Amino acid sequence: MGRDFSGQNLRGRNFRGQDLRGASFVNADIRGANFTDAELQGADFTGAIAGLQKRWAIGQGVLAFCISIVVNFLLFILIAFSLLVLFRESFTKSFFILPAIAIILLIGFLLILIRTGFTSKSLSNILIISIISSLIIPILSMIAGIGSTYNYSQASFGIVIFLFFSWMITSFTFLIVLMSAIVFINLGSFLISLTIVVGLVSLLLFISDTSISLMVRTTSIMVLDIFSFMVAVAGFYVALRSNKGDEKFAIVRSIGLAFGALGGTSFSGSDLTDANFTQAKLKSTNFANSRKRITNLTRTRWQDSKKLDKARPGNSIFSNFKVLQLLTTGQGINQDFSQFNLRGANLDSAQLNGANLKNADLTQASLHQADLQNANLTELQAVGTDFTKTYLTGACLEAWNIDQANLSGIDCAFYFLRETPDNRGSRDRRPHDPDRTYEPGDAEKMLTEARNVVEVLLKHCTNAKDLAQSLQRLTETYPESILQKLERKDNSDFLVTLTVPPDTDKANVETLLHTAYDEIRALRGEVKDLHTLRAVDLKDALLAIANNPANLIQTIQQTTGDHTMTTQENQNISAGSGSFINTGTLNATNSTLGIISGNATTSIGQLPPAAANEPDLKTALTDLQIAIESSSLSDDDKAEALEQVKSIADAGKTPKDNALQKTVKTALKVLKGTIADLPATEDLVKVMIKIAPIVAAFFGMPAM
Repeated sequence: MGRDFSGQNLRGRNFRGQDLRGASFVNADIRGANFTDAELQGADFTGAIAGLQKRWAIGQGVLAFCISIVVNFLLFILIAFSLLVLFRESFTKSFFILPAIAIILLIGFLLILIRTGFTSKSLSNILIISIISSLIIPILSMIAGIGSTYNYSQASFGIVIFLFFSWMITSFTFLIVLMSAIVFINLGSFLISLTIVVGLVSLLLFISDTSISLMVRTTSIMVLDIFSFMVAVAGFYVALRSNKGDEKFAIVRSIGLAFGALGGTSFSGSDLTDANFTQAKLKSTNFANSRKRITNLTRTRWQDSKKLDKARPGNSIFSNFKVLQLLTTGQGINQDFSQFNLRGANLDSAQLNGANLKNADLTQASLHQADLQNANLTELQAVGTDFTKTYLTGACLEAWNIDQANLSGIDCAFYFLRETPDNRGSRDRRPHDPDRTYEPGDAEKMLTEARNVVEVLLKHCTNAKDLAQSLQRLTETYPESILQKLERKDNSDFLVTLTVPPDTDKANVETLLHTAYDEIRALRGEVKDLHTLRAVDLKDALLAIANNPANLIQTIQQTTGDHTMTTQENQNISAGSGSFINTGTLNATNSTLGIISGNATTSIGQLPPAAANEPDLKTALTDLQIAIESSSLSDDDKAEALEQVKSIADAGKTPKDNALQKTVKTALKVLKGTIADLPATEDLVKVMIKIAPIVAAFFGMPAM
């Protein structure tokens, strides 16, 4: 258990770089404490008070006041200077429209900033206005027939005006950003400094140049006061929007929070994985990265924490104001979080019913007992995420990624695998029957099994031996992987579906299979003379892949030689419980039925006689072979059925080998599928019903 600092006064304490894993700071006063680069995994800060000590708060106020004095003074001196230039008699006589345009330009500048924020788009709009104004002023003056008293052309004057406006607007933008940040930090300091500066600048403007007429000076002061009021209102608005998390004014918020965190509690570069800040006061706290380390906030709990919006977030996920609200309140019902970065978020017990989390990143997050009913989780990234006891009924789980996620105890009566209905109006509900729902544990089992599936598309796969060798090489690295399905997608493309253990690196499995296949195909070289591989032999090779990868190459060499796969379509061969292999249309034209029957007879004959009170497998398979050969099945179906009889007979030579049960189950499934369309009165159907329990009993399997 970690150290206990509960309820202690830790103001200004230095814990830099210390190992405080599991430590308790419950209700402790940690204002001004330094936890930079500390190990704080699992630490408990419930009810702790972080932020500034009193002396730092006073110092910040004084510093904010001084900066505000400087910024306001520069801002209003800029306004006063601009007004003196624009309202000079020489300007008003030669370019009478210039002051009006300047005022309109400045008003437009403020309106653009308020509407679009401090973004590249707003600055581009302001630049365009400056260019247009610089062109219009000389043109309008020439149209008015008023000559310039200056010794340069209208065009050059336009350039001068453009440069003047550009400088003025750039300066305005920079100073308004700083002013808004000061309002965001300390409103009182701003108001006091504003009053002082406006009065001082007005006085200086009035007594600065007595050669200017009293009317011009008075007008300039009135315009200055109006502009001062407008700029102050703009600053208040920007600060207000920043305080509400408006992304258009993110730069103001960033400056304000960085200033506010000076001298406050610092968690910069610390590891706060699974730490708890429930109900903690976090104003003026620094969570930005340190020079040495990135601050780790994985699964840090912020529920009901106070003033987190006044803490410096750095690059953490709660730099997004909407995410911050979700982390602190846990309320996200019917809200849109699509494409949001929620990586490592602690959303335990969060209310996300009906929320849109499409394409969101919840990797390594915690959603213990969260309500995700009817939520859209399409393409959600949830690798290593904790979904224990989460409510998922009605959620859309299309293409979500839950590798290594914990699904223990999820509550889910049904879910959907399509975000939008298909042309039949179906969203691919699970269970398919709309009147059925999952019992407790069923959805967890289904989703866990689906999570452990790897699908690999092998393109231009024309050689059986290459495919077999590739899969064998894969099983050498991942011996617990199981081939579930091999499906022909095109003339030469195969989709390989594998089941792997829960913690397997799926990306590595896919890479390994692709690499193995490419290397083996390269070694073999380009096959120019493609021979037709008998479909029955391809079936043997693929069943060998599913049933006994270790003896795969030998099996293929015995049955196929060096033939290659054909481009036949849509044949299904069962490869285990709930799985199948799709290889193309089964065609036994290259192999006589008599040869296949003879092979089956040989294998049955090699079975030992049945012992007393033991199932007589030899007699049962003999009866089945006779029934197959005399049935109404097509020659292709007879060939396939006799191959399954041979497989059962071969397995019967070593009945104690539990691994062969899979082969027998596969053979029985194929046999049942082959005779499925025969009438119940046919002898083969009756014989199959009779011998199936005998086969199952012989191998110690439950009846099928």
